[in-house]
Amino acid sequence: MSDWQSLTLGDIFEISSSKRVLQSDWQSSGVPFYRAREIVRLARDGEIDNELFISEELFAEFQEKYGVPEAGDLMVSAVGTLGACYVVGPNDRFYYKDASVLRFKAKREICSRFFQHAFRTAELLDQVHAGSGSTVGTYTIERANSTRVRVPPLPEQRRIAAILDKADALRTKRREALAQLDRLAQSIFVEMFGDPVTNPHKLEKKSLGNLLKVKSGDFLPASEMASDGSYPVFGGNGINGYHDEYMFDSRQIVIGRVGVYCGCVHITPANSWVTDNALYVSEHDARVSFDFLAYSLQSANLNQYASQSAQPLISGTRIYPVEILVPPKQQQAEFIARLDASKKVEQRFAESSNELDALFASLQHRAFRGEL
Repeated sequence: MSDWQSLTLGDIFEISSSKRVLQSDWQSSGVPFYRAREIVRLARDGEIDNELFISEELFAEFQEKYGVPEAGDLMVSAVGTLGACYVVGPNDRFYYKDASVLRFKAKREICSRFFQHAFRTAELLDQVHAGSGSTVGTYTIERANSTRVRVPPLPEQRRIAAILDKADALRTKRREALAQLDRLAQSIFVEMFGDPVTNPHKLEKKSLGNLLKVKSGDFLPASEMASDGSYPVFGGNGINGYHDEYMFDSRQIVIGRVGVYCGCVHITPANSWVTDNALYVSEHDARVSFDFLAYSLQSANLNQYASQSAQPLISGTRIYPVEILVPPKQQQAEFIARLDASKKVEQRFAESSNELDALFASLQHRAFRGEL
């Protein structure tokens, strides 16, 4: 590591923002226009379905007078989520929002991917966030210019980037596999029962009002919960504390009743408390199993039936008219068995993904200490 240099980003890059684009210049087609949020998604996913554009004429004017992002440039988010770094590709053609995104154009030959990986290290991100000031953090050109980074010779930059790229590709494939598994439940449902909207198998459909009754949970303020309690307390967003008493000694289906989480569905373990921020299924028809009912409620997007007020609210009256498929009990049991099997696979993949993340973090740490 003796041939590594401690430099500022200003030593390596010309760091700039863009010319201001007025909101009145935004349009629904043309050249993509990226804000910080789009750069964050590009840094994470490598691609994006964009929603904002500017005209070809305005882009051409900026390109001629001021320059536009070019292949190999780094685009770094400078407001909100700070330090997300995207490397401009050879086919990229876009403009970006002033102050929200910074452009790093190399003054000399570098490996852009090395510096993209550097922007993921604690050493660099700590500097990005330090002194960001207000509630909405900012990363200014001045601070970017003074941010320090340790830089090896160019061949070593390329070698390190190649190693980290390969390791990162493994993590990406595992995340994609997890996303596929997450969609597997709906695929199994459609395979067995068909689209619940068109109901091609002519299965019985029943309204929730004919299948279940809901009640509100019991009031339990956070100040009265027992922090060292053994029993989870469920609200609309899932577990929000613990208590030393429980309301139920069996599993319950819980539905968020109020606020942003209204309509969210959770299953409690045995021995739990449900607060009055949620509803619970107090009884249900024997024609539908507990687990199949829970899945059907989770898939029903109950939030769409909330009152459209400043504080969204769901009640039994609002969800009772919603219809769900009620297949024969044997088919319900088969579906749940297949669902449970897929969840076990998903859990193994999630654990493996976490292990890969930990290994990558260790590899990255060693890479930027010159220990690879």
